[in-house]
Amino acid sequence: MSHLLLDRRIRTDGFERLEIDVNGTKIVVYAAGNGAPLVYFHGASTFHGFEFARNWTNNFRVYLPYHPGFGESPYSKEFTSTADYINHYNNLFKTLDLDTLNLAGCSLGGRLAAEFALTFPERLSSLTLICPAGLHCREFPMADLSNIAPEDIPNHLVKDLNVLTPYLPIEYDEDFVSKRDWENFTIGTILEGGSFESPLINSKLSTLRTRTLIVWGDNDNLIPVQQAYRWQRKITNAQLKIIENVGHLVLDESIEARDIIRDFLKG
Repeated sequence: MSHLLLDRRIRTDGFERLEIDVNGTKIVVYAAGNGAPLVYFHGASTFHGFEFARNWTNNFRVYLPYHPGFGESPYSKEFTSTADYINHYNNLFKTLDLDTLNLAGCSLGGRLAAEFALTFPERLSSLTLICPAGLHCREFPMADLSNIAPEDIPNHLVKDLNVLTPYLPIEYDEDFVSKRDWENFTIGTILEGGSFESPLINSKLSTLRTRTLIVWGDNDNLIPVQQAYRWQRKITNAQLKIIENVGHLVLDESIEARDIIRDFLKG
């Protein structure tokens, strides 16, 4: 099945590739570094890799799991909601002997990270949300992905398209397209009614007490930066950092953002 192939354009040197069975669900996790554990939840697509995470490996043991049905982790029909993902990750952390950890997530991964923090707060030392999905914001809604042509997606992800060029095929690439199709299919199976908004987040976010950093790009064309202030108001004592001149994939575009997260985690 072509969606299980490794993305040839993603650099993995320096990272261990772990194939882990979590209660019958097989997933792939990349790991590197030493120190306190830092887990990163990726967003709705994995084609741009995780080069940014190298900035953290000098200070932390970084874990980069592919969600079931994304990247190198096989699709599982057992996963039909984000709650299934949250329970899966709780079991993964037990398998990895991570009693407490720092958790970060971007976009869809930010929603998953926030839902994990609301479900298993005792497992987290800190929470970092990078332009997270999940919150209802009538005045500044998330862009409707169904109305965006595939060729226009990169313009909604970054301000500087050169950041994504190394990860995009020059001409039609069947493996690349197949992987994206599988990821889109997976998203459709786990999101209630196809919406990125989270009932759990919208009803319980104000109860969150985990030490939290929110990071957002001021040129985010997918989830408007105005949502950042709504998140900050909802979470007690959350810190907010707005990064200038970058889009939705803040970590890919901004070394400053990576350093801000590192310093927050070390604090």
